Amino acid sequence: MAAQKVVRFERPPVQSVALTVYFEPISGLQVSHFSALRESWRNAYPSTSELPPLRPQNRGGEETRLLPVAGAWPFPYLLFSSKDETSSIALQNDRFSRGWVFNSDGDDKYPGFDELSRDLRERLDEVRDVIKAETGETIKPVGSTCTYFNRLPDMSLLETLVGFTSRWQVPVGEAESPKTTYAGARLHLCDDDDLDGCSVTMSVDVDDDGTYMSIESSYDLGDEQVDDLGGLDRAHDMLIAKFIEYTSGTMHEQWGRTE
Repeated sequence: MAAQKVVRFERPPVQSVALTVYFEPISGLQVSHFSALRESWRNAYPSTSELPPLRPQNRGGEETRLLPVAGAWPFPYLLFSSKDETSSIALQNDRFSRGWVFNSDGDDKYPGFDELSRDLRERLDEVRDVIKAETGETIKPVGSTCTYFNRLPDMSLLETLVGFTSRWQVPVGEAESPKTTYAGARLHLCDDDDLDGCSVTMSVDVDDDGTYMSIESSYDLGDEQVDDLGGLDRAHDMLIAKFIEYTSGTMHEQWGRTE
């Protein structure tokens, strides 16, 4: 993949971010193994939940099962949340996630990917230590996913959907938007030569609350690749590249684009 220019925005439209690292399932992992860690996180994340496990990532093309054929009940999806629910940690026996909610008009603005990535790494290292101490196993990352949710400038329904799906290359003309309370478009990009091994899903939603763009970029490590965050940097680089490609120059100016 060719080196990319570093693009930044003085006023990024980011509303929320979720970063996930996937690893090979840890057998024998139990909720009780995280009792001490849960206590150390209690002040920052006082709300905890044990939810049904998410379906295993089918990263190798083989069929996977949500529930084991025999043996113990599967490890749940553990969720730790801050009191205001703007920061969270989630884990199960094959993944670790960090989530944040931002307010572009307040003090808690998006701080940039580098800071979020460092935060994720610090928390993941705590989980690594627990797993190593309790099970003797080492986390082996196999992939990662970045998900960003962004607020777009308000414009007509047709301007938004035609602009998004044409990468802002086709004018709307004088066509009138239909009267509707919701409209959306969704794209799954996985075969482009410029995706550098990533899979990207993008959607734009227009309703009474405004216009929003969601982007999810995933990367799977190859058999010989080693990356302690599962290729998260590469997934993020592709997410940014597609965000730039599928938003307009006018939007970039509004957000204060710099390079």
